[in-house]
Amino acid sequence: MLPWLAYRIDSLTTSVLGRMIRPPAGYCPPGEPIPDRPEDIAWPGPIHLEVKKRVKGEIDWIHAPSPVRSPWPESQTIHGRAFGPANARSAILFLHGAYDVYTPFEKMGSRFAKRGFRVIIPAAPCHLERAPRGTHNGAPFFWSHRSVLLGMAQWLAELHGLIQGLRQQGVERIGMFGYSIGSLTAGLAATLWPDLDFVVLLAPVGHHLQAIREARVSKDLWPWMTTATPEEGHLFDRWAPAHRAPVARRSFFLIPRFDGLQPTELQLAMWRRWGSPFLRLYRHGHISVCFSPRMSGDLGVIAASLEAA
Repeated sequence: MLPWLAYRIDSLTTSVLGRMIRPPAGYCPPGEPIPDRPEDIAWPGPIHLEVKKRVKGEIDWIHAPSPVRSPWPESQTIHGRAFGPANARSAILFLHGAYDVYTPFEKMGSRFAKRGFRVIIPAAPCHLERAPRGTHNGAPFFWSHRSVLLGMAQWLAELHGLIQGLRQQGVERIGMFGYSIGSLTAGLAATLWPDLDFVVLLAPVGHHLQAIREARVSKDLWPWMTTATPEEGHLFDRWAPAHRAPVARRSFFLIPRFDGLQPTELQLAMWRRWGSPFLRLYRHGHISVCFSPRMSGDLGVIAASLEAA
């Protein structure tokens, strides 16, 4: 893809989206306490998902009560999608991006399901079925600095519980895939949990506020987040996977060359800080990379390498 087209897709998509996600007049950020560091999250016990119904093909709608007291009542229940062998010995959690839908990750996840992985796509707080009524999918998650960190803390706690539930069911190998804001969450998980077997980061966000400071498209999408108090800035530093060391067993970086939301150089800087693990570069932007045939093929290569390991 030509660079100008990749950047244009990022710019046009976010300009349309930006009109639908602004905080309402009189908005007050959630008052719940934010953990000072991801390590301070209260990790729950195992979470066991139940099938709500079959939605299409072999894909199930799954749900479970969230163990976290959420600022958003609709996010008090975990929702998501699951497919692949129910008795699989390997599993991967796919973490979507901001304002996202399931479909692209169902297609990406199929590369792993074909290799015998159980694929679970847990919706982030405020997203998809968890979106507060009357709001755009995902919008309240980003309405303030506090809401972003509270949302990530809740998602991480739920992911930890889901992993413990999978371990209890006999799953031996568990990894994560994260895209965009999902990559920030998966990246944090990879710095927290040594028993995480692998992490795959697509268009990785290493520091949410740094991307907003440096990328015009991100500034236009979240203008209310361009300013932060020194305390908020330091807090986001502690919640930045780019500033932390990975402890997961294997890492894979999939980076678009022409990213308008998360500057490519920031992604490469995180890759270097993490010890220069597996890397693939794509002639795409932040959004178009999700539909790259080459990227999809590389997911199949990664799945095959993990199956053989």
